[in-house]
Amino acid sequence: MCTKSDVFTHFQHFVPWIETQSGGHVKCLRSDNGGEYVSKPFLQYLTDCGIEHKTTMPYTPQQNGVAECSHQTVVMHALSSHHQSGFPHSFWGWAILNSAHVKNILPSSSLAGRTPFELFYSWKPDISYLCPFSCLAYAHIPKDTRHKYEYIS
Repeated sequence: MCTKSDVFTHFQHFVPWIETQSGGHVKCLRSDNGGEYVSKPFLQYLTDCGIEHKTTMPYTPQQNGVAECSHQTVVMHALSSHHQSGFPHSFWGWAILNSAHVKNILPSSSLAGRTPFELFYSWKPDISYLCPFSCLAYAHIPKDTRHKYEYIS
């Protein structure tokens, strides 16, 4: 999303997707009472879909402790991996995506050693591809497409 005003459009696409993927129904939306969640069209959509909207007081993240703790874990992991990588600030978004992905595919003690991925898809994720956020990599150019003076291997 580029702006907070995009939340409603993305939410309208998310609800049918998650219901199709999970086989369940979205029953409740918890939000911080932010303007992007309390517009008339958004509230009407929630009512039409039968989704309960539970809000917290503005500027009180303490009222949503589990989500805030999870958010802080993702951000701290992203901060440390981004800092360690030495990448420019423009890679910040990739660090956040990487951190959230890793959090979703690693076992959690609160889920009895299972992963969020496993609970959602009913199968264990393959983590053999994981590597550090900033590992050294080379682009392979097939011999047929190399130029005459490029490195030969």
